[in-house]
Amino acid sequence: MPDRTPSAEDDPPATDGRQVLVVGDGLVGLSAAAFLSRRGLDPTVVAGPADRPAGQEAVERCVVLWPSAVALLAEIGVIAEVAPASVEIGTWLVSSREGTVLDRLETAHGGSDDHPFLAVDRRRLGRVLRDRLRTNSVRVTKRPRRLRSDGGFPEVEFEDGVSERFDLVVGADGSDSWVRAAGFPTPNPGHRGTTTWSFRADGAGEPGTVGEAWGADAMVALVPTASGTCGRLVTTTDEAVAAAEALARFERDGHPVTRALDPPGPDGLVGSVDRVVRPDAWVSGRLALVGDAARSLPPCSLALSLAVEDTHVLAEELAATGCPAALERYEHRRRGRLQRLDRRLSADGTGRHPLTAAGFPDLLELRLALLRSSFARRPSPSGVSSTERR
Repeated sequence: MPDRTPSAEDDPPATDGRQVLVVGDGLVGLSAAAFLSRRGLDPTVVAGPADRPAGQEAVERCVVLWPSAVALLAEIGVIAEVAPASVEIGTWLVSSREGTVLDRLETAHGGSDDHPFLAVDRRRLGRVLRDRLRTNSVRVTKRPRRLRSDGGFPEVEFEDGVSERFDLVVGADGSDSWVRAAGFPTPNPGHRGTTTWSFRADGAGEPGTVGEAWGADAMVALVPTASGTCGRLVTTTDEAVAAAEALARFERDGHPVTRALDPPGPDGLVGSVDRVVRPDAWVSGRLALVGDAARSLPPCSLALSLAVEDTHVLAEELAATGCPAALERYEHRRRGRLQRLDRRLSADGTGRHPLTAAGFPDLLELRLALLRSSFARRPSPSGVSSTERR
């Protein structure tokens, strides 16, 4: 194990010759490639499944990074570049749809040695992560078609008919992962029972405060950004008209979260079905899964931040030793992290099962448990190591 993590001031190490294919060109795939590149490997990023809803990029303007992810991305100089277009989150306000405040949590951030919750412009974050990679290493027009591994060096045939061999293939391609489907004996992901809808909510919300309002069959979250407010609606319907009606029911004068909400109609909502993914293995030969390709969590959790932790640990282990020992160590560390999170959130495993309207109170309890446990601790600047001990 290296004695220290490379900092942004270090000269990028020369590649050690190991070629890694990262499938998935979203924030998780770009994070994986940036950490791998920093550790001296040679990543190539290609597109994942072509199932992103039309218009989603236009409304999904922001993402909240939890302190562990902020700390890790700061190590490679990313946070310094995205900070001017980011908002530090100082308060998390959770309420009922009727306006009762269920909890108001203040972050422990405030000193020079800890890291904040940060609402980041997702497109800017993507551009900065791309800048950490060598020229032409992101090939978004190239999609994989067939995978051959048989426990040896994986060979990938692309849609253009070209085949290439890699030292490692990383599935950073979400809950409908092509890598998982092609290289792991696991069932297809199931429908969790909810759909998450993204929308613009300019003018709503409070500066520095993430607001959540919970009803019996839906919840809405408002996240402040430097250019407006991002909205998320989680419902048990996958119909846009019904989702717009559910969102409209949250608009109330004097409500601590939604008093200034001007809810959009069906055309202003972009939905993505929430999947249940828990494969038996995250590693197979020279294949590895990270982020939602490896496991799903209940909606409105910390999925991206956990995925950033995944990619950092994977790169760290690969820098210390070669496959497959590095991958086995990666899986051991990250499964332990998930098991501790599971135990902390839900003793009866509520978060693993499909969710109906009757299950929304359970989802709220999971959410509050996660927030309270996270706000009760000051994150260490060493990032993922202290996070994994929690």
